[in-house]
Amino acid sequence: MSISFTEQQKNAIHARGNALLVSAAAGSGKTAVLVERVLRRISEEGKEIDRMMIMTFTTAAAEEMRRKIKKALEEKIRNGGGNDHLMRQSALVDSARIGTVHSICLDLITRHFKDLDLDPRCRLLDDMMQQELADQGAEALLEALYTQPTAQEQEFLDCFATGRNDDELKNVLLQGLAFLEDLPLAEHYIERALSPYRRTEEGLFACFLEDGLFRYLTDRVGELLAEYDKMMEEIQRSPYLSSFPLLLAFLEEECRPVRALS
Repeated sequence: MSISFTEQQKNAIHARGNALLVSAAAGSGKTAVLVERVLRRISEEGKEIDRMMIMTFTTAAAEEMRRKIKKALEEKIRNGGGNDHLMRQSALVDSARIGTVHSICLDLITRHFKDLDLDPRCRLLDDMMQQELADQGAEALLEALYTQPTAQEQEFLDCFATGRNDDELKNVLLQGLAFLEDLPLAEHYIERALSPYRRTEEGLFACFLEDGLFRYLTDRVGELLAEYDKMMEEIQRSPYLSSFPLLLAFLEEECRPVRALS
């Protein structure tokens, strides 16, 4: 079946000699363009598919790509454009390096583990193993914190190590890990976040007064107290509401913790 490509798609199919970056939305024909590009390189330029590296993001997409390339080659052979080279390429499709980014990178690592100084038995990390390693790391960190904590570490433990066990503190560490894993440059973020607190001979929260979050919370507490004082004035001016001393006492007691923060 013949596909009518747009000019931009034709450019992506025929471009050669330089690195090529194509940005396209979902459903815009990326797979069809890539299949056609591979087919042209094989049939018109005599390239070998086992010398190509074709990557995608999911196993399903990789298998779909493999099927479509094989189907395109077989269709070209049936339509009279076949030769020994194309038939050989069709036979090699099943063993070609068409896979996910993870699987192909793992293949490269296992092929060249000596150059990388890695254990050849390395394998992809699945979700269960990742969670297990994270739990082990959190347990080891907690054990180290409890052994001989520094002054700052003790302040950290006093704030977060509450309750009868370490579950809450462990969850804080694991949530922090999950947050950092989603950042492109986690090390840079950590350094920026810690830089205001890297002061010698001062506690963990010595620089808290300079922190933007603290200033925001302080302003918010001030706003809440202003709203509360305005409400109390309205109540005291009301002949009806001011006749309920227990209500006034209740409201004052409820506001006491907020006043303690100001």
